[in-house]
Amino acid sequence: MPFVLLFFALALLLVNSCSKEESIEKTAMNTANEKIVQQYFDHFNKHEWEKMANLYSETVEFKDPSLGAGIVKQTRQEIITKYSEL
Repeated sequence: MPFVLLFFALALLLVNSCSKEESIEKTAMNTANEKIVQQYFDHFNKHEWEKMANLYSETVEFKDPSLGAGIVKQTRQEIITKYSEL
């Protein structure tokens, strides 16, 4: 019985140490993602359509009802045009 408790204690310690490393990586990734999202909304609110569109890859796929049913591909220029016309 003491061997089983020791085994679980060591397993818990190992899992906990791995979780901390993963947590640090996730926190760094979340912070980077949050900065990108904040940039996106800053550009959107200032009507800086070119800067906003540059946060996307050259061609992107949207699932947006205003673009039609299903998935629709758009280029950065099409994004700029769409928002400029609003």
